[in-house]
Amino acid sequence: MKAVGQLTGGISHDFNKLFSVAAGSLERLEKASDAAERAELVQTAARAVENGAVLNRQMLALGRRSPLLGKPAYLRSAIEEFISFAARALPETICIKALFDGARPVAVVDQGMLQNALLNLALNSKAAMPDGGTITIETGLCAKPGSPNDTARAHDHYAFISVTDTGLGISEVDLEQVFEPFFTTRDIGQGSGLGLSMVKGFIEQSHGEVKIGSAPGQGTTVHLHLPASFDDPIETRKTAPETKPCHSDATARRVLVVEDTAQLLELVAMQLERDGFLVTKAGSGDEAVELLHADHEIDVILTDVDMPGALQGVHVLKHPKAMNAQTPVILMSGYADVHRNSAADLRRADLFIEKALKLSELSSQVSELVGRAQQAQASEG
Repeated sequence: MKAVGQLTGGISHDFNKLFSVAAGSLERLEKASDAAERAELVQTAARAVENGAVLNRQMLALGRRSPLLGKPAYLRSAIEEFISFAARALPETICIKALFDGARPVAVVDQGMLQNALLNLALNSKAAMPDGGTITIETGLCAKPGSPNDTARAHDHYAFISVTDTGLGISEVDLEQVFEPFFTTRDIGQGSGLGLSMVKGFIEQSHGEVKIGSAPGQGTTVHLHLPASFDDPIETRKTAPETKPCHSDATARRVLVVEDTAQLLELVAMQLERDGFLVTKAGSGDEAVELLHADHEIDVILTDVDMPGALQGVHVLKHPKAMNAQTPVILMSGYADVHRNSAADLRRADLFIEKALKLSELSSQVSELVGRAQQAQASEG
């Protein structure tokens, strides 16, 4: 119960801070008359919401409940992509580099979540190197414990990533606690203490394991072991399309929006209608399937994953009309119940969007998928 109390207390503390920022900004917004001040208050509230979404994702990873879309991915490519943007988040006094041998290990993993885990490790290394230093990332294959080293079977192997820094190191006492939620040696306000526990939760949910080695003055190495695959990746992850203006033919496009939270359903519908789409709304999977059975003309389906009722987002996804390659499907969720939804079902979608939604990007994402469907239809014709 002590651990549960520490966990819930830490979550409550962090969320209450974000709620206070958002509520305070909105309260001041009512009284602000200057346009610049109003814009700043809106941005402050929006940042608080985004930080809350990040905290929520960390908690889902900690509880092994993240909506993971694991598939074969080249670790080398994922690391190279990560280093390209991580270098911009680190000070010039810190060098981040990769060491690769001739092999190109493939792991079954959600690449976006993997890169988020690597970012957490890099930020921990940054805090451990106040005067600068080096972060080195290596990758390769290793046999699972108890498996022969010369085995040719993928399930006998781990694809590993090792992240090493030249920082201050960790004492033996602290090393036993580093994966505990909210454990941190930093000053108040300098870190939530969720980074390593989130990494551990994500890796274990991915059917891997995490190991850490460190000593005071000798830096730290974190080893991430992931299930290996000998299959060549077709693609690493379906990412949100680049934001661009809505296509001019959006007025002719019909979107079925399925969401059980009435306020969010109305917000999404208003955004899409404002940008010229014709929106049909459904408050549940059952209602959505009824609408599809009624032979409504639908060009794209945007549906929540977990909803009240017998039919969920994956049932909408599997509807014959949705299975038609000319009807793209977007799944949106802040928490996809891993007991009710398989990763294979979630991967059927043309796009997966994590909540909290960014309404400003939604119409562009829908337009992009409609455009792709049109191109596929034209090439088949």
